[in-house]
Amino acid sequence: MSSNPTTGLGVAAAVVLTGTGVHLISPTVAGTRGKSQYKVSIPMGGSVQVTATPVDDAGVAVPSGGTSPASTGLLTEGNYAVLAYSAVTGSADGSVVTGGNVGISPTALSGITEFPPSTVTAPGVLEGPDTATGQAQTDLTADIVTYTAMTATQSGLADLSTNNGGGGSGVYHAGVYKGGALDIPTSITLDAQGNSAAIFVFVASSTVVLESGASVLLANGAQAANVYWIVGSSFTSVWNGIQSDMVGNILAHTSISLGGGTLYGRALANTGAVTMATAEYITVPTATPIGHAAVVNAITQGSCPDSVLPSWYKPSPAPSYASPYMASAVVDDDDANPWIVRGRKPGQTAIDFQIPTFENTEGQSLVDTNQVMDETFIDTIFATLLVTVTGGTSIG
Repeated sequence: MSSNPTTGLGVAAAVVLTGTGVHLISPTVAGTRGKSQYKVSIPMGGSVQVTATPVDDAGVAVPSGGTSPASTGLLTEGNYAVLAYSAVTGSADGSVVTGGNVGISPTALSGITEFPPSTVTAPGVLEGPDTATGQAQTDLTADIVTYTAMTATQSGLADLSTNNGGGGSGVYHAGVYKGGALDIPTSITLDAQGNSAAIFVFVASSTVVLESGASVLLANGAQAANVYWIVGSSFTSVWNGIQSDMVGNILAHTSISLGGGTLYGRALANTGAVTMATAEYITVPTATPIGHAAVVNAITQGSCPDSVLPSWYKPSPAPSYASPYMASAVVDDDDANPWIVRGRKPGQTAIDFQIPTFENTEGQSLVDTNQVMDETFIDTIFATLLVTVTGGTSIG
C-alpha cells in the first residue's frame, strides 16, 4: 500500500500509539497480532492515556473523520489577509484587517486606497509590489488549480441554502462541493461532526454570491482556517442593510467584493481587485496545522487469545488471563480515542487494538469513526500494547 504524495492521503498501514511511558518495541515480538507494538509499565491502580494515530506506509499521518478530503493548505499567499492584482479598496467608514498583511501585485502600492480610514492591525502592513507579493500571486494561482482539481463529493450545485450537504438542507459535512454559479440566499452551516481537522472545499466555475443577511456558520468543531472557497470569476457579499458573516479562505480567479459584515478568513484575488463597499472586519483564522490527523476510534479486546502470545507475556497469576474482567490491565472505553488503560492486577498482559480502515466512493482512504456510510472495508490494522502492571510479582 502506497501513500499519495499529491494529497498526503494514503491507506492506513500501521498505528502509532502515544502516551506517558508508552514506548515502541522494535523488532516486533513474534507470535503477536500487532503490526505496531508498544510497551508500557503501569502501577497497580494507576492509569495511562493512550492515543492512536494511523499512518500510511510512508509514516505520514492519515487524516480521519467523515470523508474529509486531503488539503494542501495554502502556500505563501496564506501570509496575507487581503491580496489583490489590480487594486485594494478599503471602505470610507473604516474596515479593519487583523492577522495578516494587505498585499498587492503587480500594481503599485498606490493601488491600495482608503487606508486610512480603513486600518491594518499591527504587525500587519500594506505591502507590494515586491518579491513576496509576486510569489504569493504565483502560489495563489497554483492553489486555485489544486483545489479545483479535487474529486467532488457533490457536483452540479447552485443554491447552497437548499442543497443537502450530508446533514440536511443547508448543512454540510466535510467534503468537496462543486457547481457553476453558487448562491447562498440564507445561512448555511458547516458541520465538522466533532472532527476539528475536517476540510470543506466549495468550488464554483463562475461566481459565488453571499446574499444580504445570510451567513456561513461553523458547528461541532469546524474551523474557518479549513474552509476554502475557490471562485472561477468573482465573489460578492451583498449589502442591503443587513449584515452578512462569511468564513473561510476566498481564492478568487478574478475579484472579491465585500459588502459589509465580517470575514473570518482571507480575501485573495488572483487577477482583479478586492473591494470593501462598507465596513468589513476581516480576521485571519488560526487552526490545528493541516496534516495532523484527528484521533480515531478503535475496537479493543480485553486480552488476546492464548494461542497468539508467547508464554512470557501471559499475566500472573494465570487465572487472570482467562477472563478479560480479571486481566492485569483494562481499557475504560472501547469506542473512544484517546482511551484510559488502567492497571488492575500485578502481572503482564496484551491489549490488542483493532482499527478498521475504509475506502470511500471517491477513492480516498480514511480511518472510520463509526460512520461507515458507503465506504468499502479494506483492512484491519492491529496495534498491540504490552502492559506490565507493577505492585506485585510479575513474570518476565
